[in-house]
Amino acid sequence: MARIRDSGRGTELEEAEFQKQAQGLRNSQPHIVEDWIPLSRNQIRRQLRENLGKRGDILRRAGWGGMSFGPLTCDVLDRFSRKLAKALFYREVGERFDGVIYARRYSIADGMSFQVLQEILKFAPMGAELFRAKQPLSDQFNYRFNASSSLGVLYAVVEFSPQLIFQISALSRRGLAGLNEYRAGLGQEPLPTDEYGGRLVF
Repeated sequence: MARIRDSGRGTELEEAEFQKQAQGLRNSQPHIVEDWIPLSRNQIRRQLRENLGKRGDILRRAGWGGMSFGPLTCDVLDRFSRKLAKALFYREVGERFDGVIYARRYSIADGMSFQVLQEILKFAPMGAELFRAKQPLSDQFNYRFNASSSLGVLYAVVEFSPQLIFQISALSRRGLAGLNEYRAGLGQEPLPTDEYGGRLVF
């Protein structure tokens, strides 16, 4: 067992070496640095104003913020959406998931309108009440859904905050086959199973 002592920022030599390595990373891998640097107050103000107009100032004063989503952050959120879809599929359909997941991430801060939110919610008429140790989890997240055990399909809209909303469609293998058969009857192409239309497909 080792005892580790926090020595603060270290010596000037260590600090200089760190800054040198950080600058090298900025030059060679700027997309990684995007995940590390928080937005300034002016950047947050500009971002909210560009996306939401005058309402952006009101939301900023109410505590809304902003952050830079670089490729690492996006990759983490994509993996999280997969795990979330599988967990909700098991909960609402009652079986382990084996199929394809279509997921999309929304944020009111990106200019998502109330009309768009209503549009994606209209296919999810059922609300879920979640509890842990008899305590509601609604302060952590909420979701609405539609599911069919016989078809093996789930559609859900999950809100962690107005700035982080997931739209998820999870189709089991039989659900995907049935939907593609229906689409074929309408003369439509089968659903793709790669990146498609801004949706993240796994």
